[in-house]
Amino acid sequence: MSTLARFTLTLAPALAFFGTGAHAQCAGGFFLQPNALQAAIDAAPAGGVVEISATTGPFNEGYSVCIDKPLTLVGLGSSPVTLMVTGSEGIFGFPGECAVIHVAASVHGVVGFRNLKILGAAYHHDGFYQGPTGIRCESPNAAIVLDHCIVDGCDYPFADEFSGSGAPGVSGTVSSLVAVDSTVAGGDAVPKSLGFAGDAGDGIDVLGEVVLVRSTCSGGAGSNTVGYPDCAFPHAPGDGGDAVVAVKVYAWGSVGTGGEPGEALDCSGTPIAFGSPGLGLGANPPATLQVTQQPVLGGSASFAFDNPSVAPVTLGIGVHGWSPAIELPGVGPIFLGPGAILIGSPLGIGSLGVPVPNEPFLIGMHFPVQALVGSVLSNPDTAVILR
Repeated sequence: MSTLARFTLTLAPALAFFGTGAHAQCAGGFFLQPNALQAAIDAAPAGGVVEISATTGPFNEGYSVCIDKPLTLVGLGSSPVTLMVTGSEGIFGFPGECAVIHVAASVHGVVGFRNLKILGAAYHHDGFYQGPTGIRCESPNAAIVLDHCIVDGCDYPFADEFSGSGAPGVSGTVSSLVAVDSTVAGGDAVPKSLGFAGDAGDGIDVLGEVVLVRSTCSGGAGSNTVGYPDCAFPHAPGDGGDAVVAVKVYAWGSVGTGGEPGEALDCSGTPIAFGSPGLGLGANPPATLQVTQQPVLGGSASFAFDNPSVAPVTLGIGVHGWSPAIELPGVGPIFLGPGAILIGSPLGIGSLGVPVPNEPFLIGMHFPVQALVGSVLSNPDTAVILR
């Protein structure tokens, strides 16, 4: 593979103007305007890295972006860099399809986000206010990886409306959605509806597999409702959002909280009916493996794992990105995919360093890792080479 196949493109303050060139296209009624972040995404090669400097954040040009290839967006700095969308015509899409970041149906591979705060903010289109999802993916072949990220769906922006729902944090169709050390939240519905109530946004609502490691997911709150035009006959209140809605959920050391339901209020403001509360995430085992030093070209990566019994350890590193789980009876789910690298140690250690070749083509590659400590399979974690 050519050493020029991947490179790092830094989004600097000088790029805070409209970009040029062909723009990626996403489905679902999505309308894309040129903007600096989109220009950086368009210019990066498949598998590349787009770095967003902390000096440019919060990054808010009023337009959302489309990713149509495997790519990693990285916020630089000690705190997450904010990406959000506001403005009157910043994004367009049918309800439930609006998003700060769209991932196109054509994507095959990993789309990664690291050290970013992705916030849906209300926008106005043709007299209607809609709140975007943080991330929406349309590809059953895409693995979305959130690493030290915060992703929020939009709260409905007004206190009193005829209806209005909150947006999910992440929605759509995926092969896998992996959240490591991240927080994902659905938006609240309109606080008080003058007619039909709005339901809250789910934290995660995807057709596909969800993997949570040391992460938190929460649903938004459903709206209260009063009758219109007669307060004596209120409509049904809104339901709270679920923490996670997915085909399959795997979780370690993670917390999921359902949103509060709305209430139907009579003319005196007394609740007379309640919506359904959102569903939370069940109990899950602790996370026992963690990447303590991300890999660097010509350097190393470090991994720590709980090993109180001083058992032999085998560390597995996937080399083809994140793969859907393979369930091994009596062992657990393995996410490493085919051809994983196995590194064994009979010494009963609690940490391990792995050298990284100085090969530029490795930049932008994502590596799922898991450890077998004695006969116990750990949680997965994610490693990505950025430099």
